Amino acid sequence: MMKNETKVATPKNRVANVIADVREEPREQAQVQTEERTITVRVGKLPGKIEDITLNGARSVQDALEGASLNASGYEVRVNGEPAGNGRALKDGDSVFLVRTIEGN
Repeated sequence: MMKNETKVATPKNRVANVIADVREEPREQAQVQTEERTITVRVGKLPGKIEDITLNGARSVQDALEGASLNASGYEVRVNGEPAGNGRALKDGDSVFLVRTIEGN
């Protein structure tokens, strides 16, 4: 027996089942919460129109751009002001902007 373990007076298979249930339950709950929760992000081109869109399920930059019917071709993608790739995960309240790349001398 390991330190801090409490021995339960039940058949071995019952203890194994209880331990397995306890270990699995948080993961299942986390998956359900993630799938059901929606997020709202601001999406747009700068300069240009900016809109709030709601995402349910997948929540990446690419999902946000598709939801706003935007194409990143010829633009730099920024999330909350920082450069980002299309696969970056988003959270509620993030801003996704397409910024025209400017080349200087």
